[in-house]
Amino acid sequence: MPGRAAALAKLTPPRLHAVTRRERLLNLLREHHRHHALIWVTGPPGAGKTSLVARYLAEHKPRTLWYHVDPGDADLATFFHYFAQAAQAAAGRKKLRLPALTPEFMADVPGFARRFMRELWAKVPVPATVVFDNYQDLPAGAMLHAVLPIALAEFPIEATLAVISRGEPPSTFARELTHNMVGHIRWEHLRLTLEETRSLASSVPGLDHSTIASLHTSTNGWMAGTILMLEKLKANETLSLSAAPETMAEVFQYFDEHIFARADLSTREVLMRTALLPWVTGAIAEAVSDHPVAAQIIRDLYQRGLFVDRRADAQVRYQYHDLFREFLLDRCHVHYEREELSSLKRTAAKVAEKYRQVDTAVDLYAETQAWDELSRLICEIGEAMLAQGRFHTLQRYISLLPSAEQQQRPWLLYWSGMSRLVFDPVAARKDLEQAHHHFMIGEHQDAAGLFLSCSGIIESYHCGVDDMAPAITWGDRLEQLLNKNNGFPSRLIEARVLTNLQGLIYASTHHPLLSELEESVDRILSSLDDLASRCGVVATFVNLPLWRGDFRRVREMLDQLSPYMGSALVPPVTRLHWNVMEANWAWNVRDSTKAKENLSQALALAEKFGIVVFKPMILGISAYNALAAGDDKEAERLADLLETQIQSHHRLGLGQYSFYRAGISLIRNDLSAALHHATSALNTTAPLSLPFLTGNCRVGLAKVLLELGEFVKAREQLEQALEYARVMRCSTTEVHGLLTMAQIFFREGEVTQGNKSLREGLRVARLIDYLVLEYWWRPKVMAELLAHALAADIEVEYVRSVIRRRNLRAPSPAVKHWPYPVKISTLGQFDIAIDDISLTYSGKAQRKPLELLKYLCATGTQGINQEDIEEALWPEADGEAADQAFRTTLHRLRKLLRHDAAVKCLDRHFSLDPTLVSLDYMAFERMALDVDHTDTTTIEQTLSLYRGHFLQGETAPWVLPVRERLRARFLELTERLGILLEERGQDGEAAQQYLHALEVEPVAEVMCRRVMMMYVRLGRRTEAIGVYQRFSHALRVKLGVPPTQETVSLYHTIM
Repeated sequence: MPGRAAALAKLTPPRLHAVTRRERLLNLLREHHRHHALIWVTGPPGAGKTSLVARYLAEHKPRTLWYHVDPGDADLATFFHYFAQAAQAAAGRKKLRLPALTPEFMADVPGFARRFMRELWAKVPVPATVVFDNYQDLPAGAMLHAVLPIALAEFPIEATLAVISRGEPPSTFARELTHNMVGHIRWEHLRLTLEETRSLASSVPGLDHSTIASLHTSTNGWMAGTILMLEKLKANETLSLSAAPETMAEVFQYFDEHIFARADLSTREVLMRTALLPWVTGAIAEAVSDHPVAAQIIRDLYQRGLFVDRRADAQVRYQYHDLFREFLLDRCHVHYEREELSSLKRTAAKVAEKYRQVDTAVDLYAETQAWDELSRLICEIGEAMLAQGRFHTLQRYISLLPSAEQQQRPWLLYWSGMSRLVFDPVAARKDLEQAHHHFMIGEHQDAAGLFLSCSGIIESYHCGVDDMAPAITWGDRLEQLLNKNNGFPSRLIEARVLTNLQGLIYASTHHPLLSELEESVDRILSSLDDLASRCGVVATFVNLPLWRGDFRRVREMLDQLSPYMGSALVPPVTRLHWNVMEANWAWNVRDSTKAKENLSQALALAEKFGIVVFKPMILGISAYNALAAGDDKEAERLADLLETQIQSHHRLGLGQYSFYRAGISLIRNDLSAALHHATSALNTTAPLSLPFLTGNCRVGLAKVLLELGEFVKAREQLEQALEYARVMRCSTTEVHGLLTMAQIFFREGEVTQGNKSLREGLRVARLIDYLVLEYWWRPKVMAELLAHALAADIEVEYVRSVIRRRNLRAPSPAVKHWPYPVKISTLGQFDIAIDDISLTYSGKAQRKPLELLKYLCATGTQGINQEDIEEALWPEADGEAADQAFRTTLHRLRKLLRHDAAVKCLDRHFSLDPTLVSLDYMAFERMALDVDHTDTTTIEQTLSLYRGHFLQGETAPWVLPVRERLRARFLELTERLGILLEERGQDGEAAQQYLHALEVEPVAEVMCRRVMMMYVRLGRRTEAIGVYQRFSHALRVKLGVPPTQETVSLYHTIM
């Protein structure tokens, strides 16, 4: 790429020798500088425009950004590339972070220009002046014409733009012209006055007033003509001009007569040959002219003030005045034969290339049809130009070669394809395919070219977002290349290939080549010094483990980038990519907060730096995050924004948009809209050959069909999605498909089949510790499904973990195994567990909150009015005092339980929320009511819940009815279980059940008699008597009554 010297040639102001001070114009320029943000200096060549501005700036010494405009600035990326260098020079030690105009910024060039200028003026001190010299060289259709007024609007008050041109301001400056914002210095201002002509003429001794007046009249104030005539007078020749020149031919005639014709042959040779280059140093002048004193000749012209600019920075460089250079180039065509001139131009091209005057070298090679040299140079600079965003300039270079020449040069075709990849992927693919073909045959066989062109073709399918199936064929070819060459030609080639495989990953995640290459990712990352390249490799391959559900591996890959992201030097595009990848990981592991943070940062970067091409992706991932949280309102907001961003031809974006809309509609149970959007999503996505996304669309459509009762159609979609998932080893899609299939079976009453699908789906989910069990999160639907899994003892611990981490509420009271956040034990010892950790409490402060909790427990799911609570717990307090006491106690209770929602309130009616609070007595009572009275196992399971009496030790009147009801239920079930065991001849087991009941309730007389009878049958009379005696004692102590006659009679019979 153009080196430092070439850049400085565009950015260094001229140092003109012995320029006459024109006070009149300097004052005019000073006045314009004071009152206008834009100064436009316009006039014919040789009118003194550049010398005037240079003299003014040299005297006033504002910080200056001098920019020499040329046709190459028609490529905006080239302009911003060089202008950034000018800005950095002006900023001094302050480090600017001015971005290159790469493809991601092209969607909003005005926004890019504004941000570029804001960053520039944040670091470049003012007062400052920006000069655009030779503005007329910018082609009429160049975008820079439209961008400059936008850039000018960002100039601070003490900054000025000065434009030097042969023409008037273009129409893009209409606003500035209309509002008198432009300070003009035109030809009528630039013409020499008689006094200024007299000042110039003072360099020639002995001129009288008449001669000077004649000189002034004949040149009409034209600076270049005046200088030429004075040169003639110095040689004691008479004036021969009658008027100022009106045509370029006349201008050339002046140069010919007064400079060129007076020089000796060797000087003329030096002038013509050095004019082939835009600027020269002494060494360049000697190399291009093959003359040992070439530098001295040019230096003499400069010192005589004859149309040579001197620019000094690291080295002294000379640059002909544009008008004089045009003349010299015209003389070349007159002086040299065609073949000789062509040879000289080729020599000049080689010198230009050596000294990094790339634009000049390219044009000279093209003029002389030196296609081999031009092709070689383009291929050498191609990668750097793409990195600078100079795609269009690179395309222009390539277009200079005839089509036939392009077609037989594979590397040229390769760079042509890569320069078009983002803007026209179809045309790029054609170039890359032709390059690949040539790399395979004849003298062009080139392993590096084969690898790079192959991966470029694969990437073209990703850029085009069209049918990606053909990318698989090219993946096969790339795999064959690897096998044939025993690996990549170099680490550099490997890294480039690894960043260009998105098309294959989307088309065929299970391709064997990807498995092989994925193993080398860590090695490649460790060998890359460039952060952008590292990020590119990770961005390419991170979807493979993400879709497999290997979130640990995703985290490992991202952690290899994280340490570098804190640097202020990280390019915004790289940081944005990293934020997006972090967000994708976060929402898949349900760290919604982290996902939102990263997506917010990514969106801020996109808006701040105008990287709007990424906004649809950011909004899309945000929509996934919202839908996975069941937040339909946020998802709708994002979908509305996304609708304004998606281009009508971008089928993948349209398909994903429909997918989000389907999810929103399903969450809202708008099944008609959900069916429309889900069908649209599938029909748009499926033709693109994107199996992962298509699989998700099929699962989504199946969920809608399930709710519509279309079970057969839903199952058809799921079978295809599951086939994709298993072939692609995509665990996430497999989980979604299997769980949805289970729901279909349950709706059809096929519980066994449903449990089979549910068990397999949850097994796969457990292996990857997956939490996004549904992309369109419906908590009630998922809670019911997981409650079914718990009831069927399917993956209990994992399911409980999911419920906790997703904060699901129980679909009904007393669900088996459900990990309620608040668990209250009321049977036997009173206990509270918060998130499975027993609560410890003591002191008077907790007494009343615990009493309130126990009271609410006694009311069960029905709850009770606040007035009844106050009357029961604060019977002595009046209304206001009781109210205050209740509010204080309720606040303390909620604080104690750490879940405010655990206590529900509806119109002063309070209850414990059965979806958050587990009451052991309610679980017991529910099971007791539903138990099969012929099944000993389920009866035993029910009785195991009864570990003691309800709120044992509490004597409040509101406790007793519940306690007695539960006690009766316990004794009834125990008796029933004992009888069943007796009927089966299991007298010992029956006796144990009766004894357990007596331990829980020592005065249960029926239990006493039955255990006595069991012991008699078992021949254990002594133990039967002991049971009676303990029971009789307990009865007298507790109730003060003897046993009934029936029990006494049984005792005497045993005795």
